[in-house]
Amino acid sequence: GKRQPWSAQRGKPRLVAMFYTSCQYICPLIVDSGKAIEHQLSAAERGRIGIVLISMDPARDTPTALRNVFDKRALDASRWMLASPPALQD
Repeated sequence: GKRQPWSAQRGKPRLVAMFYTSCQYICPLIVDSGKAIEHQLSAAERGRIGIVLISMDPARDTPTALRNVFDKRALDASRWMLASPPALQD
């Protein structure tokens, strides 16, 4: 629910993927893939990277929708970030 410039992600390698919170087929597999990568890393390696999922549907992927996915999937806030760009104005 907070705004942050992309430049705030500097200094730590990131695994970045695009997703939709409303997607029920492929997008959950994206999260599962991120978790599988995490499990293959040592604790030290996990501490050095972050995983960022960026919404491609900012009109629907509100901070509340992102938080719901974050909580439902039990993502670790020290490594995972879900983001959405501002919705385009007509």
